[in-house]
Amino acid sequence: MTWRVSTREKKNVTQIETYTHFGLTATREVGWRWGKWKYDTKPDLSIYNENDQHDVYDFGEVTDSDLDDGCWAEWNWPEEVSAEERDRLEEIYNEEGDEGLEDADWSFEDTETFVTGPLDVEFVPDNYVKKPIVIQAVKFTADNIEGLREFCGDALGAVTETEAHIRTLEDGSEHQVEHIATLGDYVIKGIRGEFYPCKPDIFEASYESTWREYTQNV
Repeated sequence: MTWRVSTREKKNVTQIETYTHFGLTATREVGWRWGKWKYDTKPDLSIYNENDQHDVYDFGEVTDSDLDDGCWAEWNWPEEVSAEERDRLEEIYNEEGDEGLEDADWSFEDTETFVTGPLDVEFVPDNYVKKPIVIQAVKFTADNIEGLREFCGDALGAVTETEAHIRTLEDGSEHQVEHIATLGDYVIKGIRGEFYPCKPDIFEASYESTWREYTQNV
């Protein structure tokens, strides 16, 4: 289950990164045009006032975020840091990021993200990618009937020069219904050991041949 909060208007997202150095604190503010945040439970916006800045964690636990098109950045240094030293540190950051500042004894402490203005809240179904499935198959041709019989075993029924009858798991234990493969069809062995025919155009659009050996996880 996923809930998403997103900004409706541009330039309403500000990130504040905090760095410390022997008791001194510096911040870097970054403005973004757009922002989206993912929550596993419905975010609570009952306290939200679009005229004020709110931390995105005020609405619940953020599990992912997507900030788009950074449009400005500004450093805020303590008075104890000279202008020359500020320029040096900012140049280090631009070239090496947080690691460069760490080497200069400025430690990164935290990032806070604030939003203002109107927000949209919506329920978003999670996206899933189907696991790759490795199958074995034999093409039914007039000169490989013996190979087809060895491949299918008892699942292969009557065979003629143009048709092969394939019994599958879905047909039931008595094999009262059989699928018929015609010349040029592929006979597939599925992940449960079932056999079934597939037309060549569909097969060739869905699968590609490989000589690699795979261990199927199901």
